[in-house]
Amino acid sequence: MKTIITLVVVVLVMAGAAFFVVSKFLAPQEAAVAEEPAEPPAHDKHGSDTGKAGGEIFMVEELLVNPTGTSGTRFLSASIGLEVAGHETVVQLEGQQMPVRDLLITILSSRTVEQLTNTTEREMMRGEITERLNKLLGPDKILAVYFVDYVLQ
Repeated sequence: MKTIITLVVVVLVMAGAAFFVVSKFLAPQEAAVAEEPAEPPAHDKHGSDTGKAGGEIFMVEELLVNPTGTSGTRFLSASIGLEVAGHETVVQLEGQQMPVRDLLITILSSRTVEQLTNTTEREMMRGEITERLNKLLGPDKILAVYFVDYVLQ
């Protein structure tokens, strides 16, 4: 009887320890993967939000890439909102959708899983996207980059 009671106590202690480890150490890392805003801005027929004071938003949706070093076993699904200087830039982006998507796919797929889950790296990625798109489109065309959907599997 003492053996059964001891066994039950040991199992309960192990279950409690496992719960602690998962909730304190493993769960916060997984939650960080999908921490970006869930609601995309409202769009007109051209994929822009004309109600923003700082500019219009051009959406690049449904980007799907394999991170570097995963051999195709992991993927990132993302939608990116580009805040632009004005409607002329929206028209320019619409005319260059393929080069813009290619540039974004190149940048996202060049990162490792660790870089894609690190918030500091994500901020640096925003800066790189802004810089490279401004080289493609012209200076000061892209004002900000927003990760609207960001799911790493």
